[in-house]
Amino acid sequence: MLLADLVLPGGMSGTQPAVHGKGAHPGIKILLMSRYADEGERTESHAVGNVEFLREPFPGDLLARTVRDALDGAGAEL
Repeated sequence: MLLADLVLPGGMSGTQPAVHGKGAHPGIKILLMSRYADEGERTESHAVGNVEFLREPFPGDLLARTVRDALDGAGAEL
């Protein structure tokens, strides 16, 4: 599983490692998080496929449930 912030330093987007990860490991589960992402960035992240998104801040139990759901293939839309 790849966990990354959607807004990374240096102008990189979290979708870039997600796309790279999908190319190297097509079945990888991806969880992107952000406090600052706009709707366009969030929509772009879903185009990668098998991507979940959490808006920060979030409680730890929500992170744990989201990771578990992604690994189990439940794919809850957040």
